Amino acid sequence: VDKSSAKGRQTQKHQQANAFFHQLFPFRKEIGHHRNMDRLTRAQHSIGLTMGDPSGIGPEICLKTLAAPSSTRLPRCVLYGDVVHLHRLAQQLNLPHNPDDWVDTGSLGPYDMATANAAAGQAAYQAIVRATEDAKHGHLAALVTAPISKKALHLAGHLWPGHTELLANLVNPLE
Repeated sequence: VDKSSAKGRQTQKHQQANAFFHQLFPFRKEIGHHRNMDRLTRAQHSIGLTMGDPSGIGPEICLKTLAAPSSTRLPRCVLYGDVVHLHRLAQQLNLPHNPDDWVDTGSLGPYDMATANAAAGQAAYQAIVRATEDAKHGHLAALVTAPISKKALHLAGHLWPGHTELLANLVNPLE
């Protein structure tokens, strides 16, 4: 196998993948290279990410995703949740993190880990509500939710069957 032709095929595949990525996220290059872009314009091209249940795997998934080298290819991600808990967890996991891209939705911890509890359910609920409000007001282009515990949500007094019904009501409240 000729090394130059193999390298050419690799370069071509890379260029195709890069072109596809820019079709999906045409604004990413602008965000990364124009630091003077006003905050609202940058925010409108951001993805909101809720931390999920702080007693579960959600915050760890979020932090590891944002710390991954491939995350630099994503649009700006804004993490919603208990900033005290997220910071502590990032330090425990020895993960790089950028609290400038975090929105604090209130600290109710410390949380009983791996146990459904009302404090964790309320914290997950507050993150979802705040991120949804920001999306409704045009401050986010998309919203991604990390796993929640339905039992913890119920213990906190929020009797939605899950994310879908909660989000539907936040976007279009029942009368």
